[in-house]
Amino acid sequence: MAGLLIVSLWKFEYLNSILQMQLTELKIITVVIILISICFYAMFVISKIFVEKKSLTKILLLPVVSSLILICGFYSTVLSRAEWSEFSCTLSNTDMKAGSRIYIDKTNLKNDPGLYAVVIDVNSGAGRENSFTVSIGGVEQEYVGGKPPLRDLFYPKPTYRFYSMYTPLEIEEFRQYAIIPVAYDLISELLNKNGYLDVSIAINERFIEENNFINLYGSFETNEAEHYIPAIRFTSVERYVHRGDPRIKYPVKYLSKNVISYYIKRNLEDVAMSTDLSPSAGRQSGRYNLFLIHFSPSGEFKVY
Repeated sequence: MAGLLIVSLWKFEYLNSILQMQLTELKIITVVIILISICFYAMFVISKIFVEKKSLTKILLLPVVSSLILICGFYSTVLSRAEWSEFSCTLSNTDMKAGSRIYIDKTNLKNDPGLYAVVIDVNSGAGRENSFTVSIGGVEQEYVGGKPPLRDLFYPKPTYRFYSMYTPLEIEEFRQYAIIPVAYDLISELLNKNGYLDVSIAINERFIEENNFINLYGSFETNEAEHYIPAIRFTSVERYVHRGDPRIKYPVKYLSKNVISYYIKRNLEDVAMSTDLSPSAGRQSGRYNLFLIHFSPSGEFKVY
């Protein structure tokens, strides 16, 4: 019974927070195998007790079926589309900032029709008034959660209007991207000067708020050539119920040469000082869901 309790209560974040182990796909698969083995053994013991005729086939039926169900469950909720890889960075200390330096080959960036935008997977939470500053190449802009201009920068998915009818959340309080348009000329100027686009975000103390924080989300590195990010357009009711995030994960190929994400003191610029991307227990590494995206008139988009 203890084994079944472990399996039912286990969260893969424990690998990171308790054991101080950086998550990788191999470690996740290893733990999945261990958990399935524990379940199989526990169900085997239970089956031996309750099966009247000690037929090996009948005894194995319960543990085998249970293990197969568990495999399907782990695959759909953990391994599929790299669901295990997400982490969050809670920005509550006004002395800290989180950001990414996106290195881009300027020859791959053209002044094509459409919109260039910095896209940030940030959530200021429900029922709280707080402000945070976004810096794009040193140009700073303050935003207030749930207020213009931030509210107008969210992509208003129709499904969010449906969800908001049945939950105590306003549309802008759901997890979604803040889409901040950036002029091509500014991007080109920064790439010519530095070779990268630096984007950071930090919480402010403008309002007296008991829970003054925002969450910035990111993903651990995976072994896949394609990376899964929360979709710009596609949503799912089921995913919202189980994950608290309606956006379906979508495969993309980053067109940037390299990205360095960092979590450092607000007055520092040396991103090499960053060894952990979150104040949470354990060690978070990888990349924040902070992108430069080109939205073309045809509906396609390129992610840097």
